[in-house]
Amino acid sequence: MGALEPPPNPYAAHLGMRCVQWAAERTVVSLTFAPALTMPYGVLHGGALASLVDTAAGWTTMAGLASDQRFATAQVTCQLLRPVTGGTVTAAAERLHGGRRTTAYLVRVVDGQDRLVAVGQVLQVVGPAAP
Repeated sequence: MGALEPPPNPYAAHLGMRCVQWAAERTVVSLTFAPALTMPYGVLHGGALASLVDTAAGWTTMAGLASDQRFATAQVTCQLLRPVTGGTVTAAAERLHGGRRTTAYLVRVVDGQDRLVAVGQVLQVVGPAAP
């Protein structure tokens, strides 16, 4: 795409996500803990972590698209391994497969102490932009 960062994403911005590194092979995205993103127990909601996983993979896909291509998430799986009660979590999406029609990613999410808090796999479908 030629840009240094992904295009604006209103949903990611609403959650407070920030793109740290943007490339077609690997993208890094951070999310700072906020009370509005927690469960009633004060733990970061799993949906926020799953959104972080999906966004990191999506931005990685975007970095490798031609100007006449678009993508959509076909599948997201996310295993939540450790509760997050504060600080910043960081997701690193690495491309496992990049075909003409699909791309697949492994996403690792760590906390500020570099402890693994979640692991996700994402499958994206790539196709032509709508006319």
